[in-house]
Amino acid sequence: MDPSLEPPRNADPMRPVEAEPRGVRREYWTPAPRPASDRSTVAKFWIGAAVAVPVTVLLAIASVLYVRAVGDGMAYATAPGAGVLALAAAIAGIVIPRSRWYVLGAITGAAILTVILVVVGVLLLYGILSAYISSGAH
Repeated sequence: MDPSLEPPRNADPMRPVEAEPRGVRREYWTPAPRPASDRSTVAKFWIGAAVAVPVTVLLAIASVLYVRAVGDGMAYATAPGAGVLALAAAIAGIVIPRSRWYVLGAITGAAILTVILVVVGVLLLYGILSAYISSGAH
């Protein structure tokens, strides 16, 4: 056999090779590109963080509507169960490798949103107190 037609030593021996005429150089397949759904961990993290903001707002609205619908007593009774379910879902999301970075991003996004809302609340309280004190109504 002509040595110029032999595959290189690092070629995949399991890959089918078609017969070609002499003098024609063979081109070997390259690995297929990664599918579009196979995102990097950074992309998964930021997608989770971006999704956390509207989901947190929707959950807050849903919890207010739930308390109004069932009453305070029932809401207090079911709150620990909902907390345990949320914690279990977060742990399961972190343990499953395909959803790990989405869940970590969502938890981080919710934490950032919580910090922002706390800062806004402190600033509002400061503004109200400073207006009350400066008005001389105390």
